Amino acid sequence: MFVSLIERQTKWLALLGLAFFVSGCSENYDIEQISGNVLGYEYRVEFLPAHPNHTENRVSQRVQGIMQYVAMQFSVEYPQSEVNRLNRWESTDAFVLTRELEGLIRQSLHLRALSEGGIELFHADIATDQAPVRIQNHQLIKSDASVTVELDSLLRGHMADRIADILDLMNVQTYRVEIDNQLRLRSPKRRGQYQRVEFIDIESFYLNVRDGAVASAFSADESNIERVIVLHENAAEAEGLARWFAQLSLEESLSAANQHNVSVVFFVREDSGLTRYNSSAFANEVL
Repeated sequence: MFVSLIERQTKWLALLGLAFFVSGCSENYDIEQISGNVLGYEYRVEFLPAHPNHTENRVSQRVQGIMQYVAMQFSVEYPQSEVNRLNRWESTDAFVLTRELEGLIRQSLHLRALSEGGIELFHADIATDQAPVRIQNHQLIKSDASVTVELDSLLRGHMADRIADILDLMNVQTYRVEIDNQLRLRSPKRRGQYQRVEFIDIESFYLNVRDGAVASAFSADESNIERVIVLHENAAEAEGLARWFAQLSLEESLSAANQHNVSVVFFVREDSGLTRYNSSAFANEVL
């Protein structure tokens, strides 16, 4: 991921990059923009078409189809979703997973291990230190028949990742995908192109990002952190990490971020005003 941090003295008008800036762009197409709501999820997609067939209507249909599929298959809000079928599987026998659900489960296990249980998307009647599930040959085996999983906190980021995957397959080199302010973007590596990501409540700060995901979260009441911004390869894990860091103290968050090489910037309200703290990984990525 390529990131540049810029400071300036004006106030931003966008929450998470609602303006689309691309440096050095000289393609023959204009930036296309689509936005709307699918099953309660707000989306905004901006992209530079790579082919005349990449019309707003066609891309909009694909985006809405992906969002509807992800919500209806992986949210516990829908009784017939795949994740609810897994939750109703009250057995320690193997449950066959689709590749997409397997990917989400693996991300959930990774976040759980990284946070040492701080990001817990699995639930069981019996508390245990062992992993709640294991995956073998595309099959899931529960440690206890009562184990259930709730993936809703990752779905906004996962939608952004899925849409980004489709745009990559379409050979779209420049895009920006926002699902309820979870962001995934890409710019061509040639000619030093990047996109600007802005934050309405943070003065004198924005990021220039070439490729990757940006997630933002506000702190819980007991935390001294006001705002967390995570840079990551994928939006689903960025979303989970941002929410987790926002629940911790600054000292705990910085320690965890540095230990696991996570790129994070924290904004803390202090007597002198809003102070920025960077993780080591964030400092190494910023030019």
